[in-house]
Amino acid sequence: MITEIGIVSGEILTALDEIDTPLDIQQLFLYVDAPQDVITMGIGWLIREGYVHLHFENGHYFIEKQKRRCDKSNLASNTFGV
Repeated sequence: MITEIGIVSGEILTALDEIDTPLDIQQLFLYVDAPQDVITMGIGWLIREGYVHLHFENGHYFIEKQKRRCDKSNLASNTFGV
């Protein structure tokens, strides 16, 4: 089951990359070929890991990719050998 959720999570991220706009959860259920409960678990996994976030607007839930923050202290030490 965990492997299936991981694969579906990857499909969700791919869908969000291709569409490049917040996606209604109901549309996501149509876009990703997997059972709704597995898609829902994949969304939860991605939210927990900080890859996506969910928001409620006009009676619908939308999912979109989270903009990842860069840890500047880590970047400096890795990039410049500081």
